[in-house]
Amino acid sequence: MFQQTIKTINREHYSTEQLDIWSGQAGWINRLEQDVTFVATIQTYIVGFITIKDDGLIDLLYVHKNFQRQGVATALLKAVAERAYTLGLTALQTEASITAEPFFEVRGFHIVKKQLKKVQEIAYTNYYMTKSLI
Repeated sequence: MFQQTIKTINREHYSTEQLDIWSGQAGWINRLEQDVTFVATIQTYIVGFITIKDDGLIDLLYVHKNFQRQGVATALLKAVAERAYTLGLTALQTEASITAEPFFEVRGFHIVKKQLKKVQEIAYTNYYMTKSLI
């Protein structure tokens, strides 16, 4: 799901080389294990997941390519916000892809800065965004 979603949903904003490296990143499973992870399912099928670190950073948010624009990401984000509230956090942060930035903006996140990140010497544009919870 992770690889297919990246290569399908983000192809409008990133090159094939960028998508290949992004989707092949080692270590993302470790990130799922280290952070609090919420998983969205329909029947027994995983259709999305989101992770949140103890400091309120949303590290991963992916929705299966066949379940886009059906409220899955919104429900996952709501679960994370509820978790953050119970932890007494006052804000959420994320590093949103070009593709995901509009989703977060509509849900109250604001761009703090545009970033150029490198993975295996390939540069990616993303946006560091925050949302106040108070």
